[in-house]
Amino acid sequence: MTTLIEQIHQLSTSEKIQLVQQVWDDIAQAPQSVPPVPELVQQEVLRRSAWSHANPQVSSSLQDIAQRLGVKL
Repeated sequence: MTTLIEQIHQLSTSEKIQLVQQVWDDIAQAPQSVPPVPELVQQEVLRRSAWSHANPQVSSSLQDIAQRLGVKL
């Protein structure tokens, strides 16, 4: 009998993407079961956000980065 991981390895890329989408949708159905973001991570996000707001001339928006990379959001 194959393990779940072995079965996943046998899927095509398209099937794997569909599986991941289904897993995320399942997680979204029960947001209370998602573990909280660690305090250290929250502090880092706040630190980076404050730096970005204090230094707008050297920070880039997501849209700017996507445009430079030629990616559509």
